[in-house]
Amino acid sequence: MMERVEKFLFYLLIFAIPIGTRKVLFEWMQPVSPAGRFFNEWESISFWFTDGLLLLLILAWIFNGGRIRINNKALVLFLFFAGLSIAAAHNLGLAFYQWLRLWEMVLFFVYVRERLRFFDFKKVFGVFVASAVFQSFIAIGQATMQRSLGLWFLGEGPLSPGMINVAKFVSQGTRILRSYGTLPHPNVLAVFLATAIFFLLSWYFGKKNAPRQLLVFVPVYFILLFALFLTFSRGITVIFLFVLFAWFFWLLAPHQPQEK
Repeated sequence: MMERVEKFLFYLLIFAIPIGTRKVLFEWMQPVSPAGRFFNEWESISFWFTDGLLLLLILAWIFNGGRIRINNKALVLFLFFAGLSIAAAHNLGLAFYQWLRLWEMVLFFVYVRERLRFFDFKKVFGVFVASAVFQSFIAIGQATMQRSLGLWFLGEGPLSPGMINVAKFVSQGTRILRSYGTLPHPNVLAVFLATAIFFLLSWYFGKKNAPRQLLVFVPVYFILLFALFLTFSRGITVIFLFVLFAWFFWLLAPHQPQEK
């Protein structure tokens, strides 16, 4: 029973990677600017939805007999010196919070290392792609309506082409909103979608191309690709296309059999 719960939590955590749902626990007061008081991401403490999932996942693993063992000396030294650096921080509370989040990532690293064979990574990649498709529909909606979709409960921020500090580009004097999904910036969404596309391509070309696989591959591929271009992230898109063409060239190039 607990193994099923553990697997469910792990796959849900992968799907929730781009979900920005959180509760701001504490915020250090900022000087009031002429534009009024504003929220500073880097001067606040938050508890994220993914934090809760990760903690539940670690607990489920422990109930399944898992043991947290950090036996990597380099990693232990890294955590130790990172902890020492708190003493030199300007904001001790914020530095301690970031150190705890570093521990959280280390726990996830230890968990993945210990449970590497427990999960089917084809399913992991499939869940990642499904999450990217979900983000793509949000991105398409944002580009179509040129505003946020009201998905604040998923971490979507207020978006509008006329807002300050919102990513946009100007075409013939018109401001056009770049798609965010529920991520903090269009460039981050672009990286997420590009990664999902490569996972999808690896799945398709790594199997015998049955007609039903093509029926899944084609619409999902074009949805992800369309959403990627809606981010208008030129740097990420150029890198993506370069790697994509290089990969296809490698696939189509004749490979000489190795001599024994």
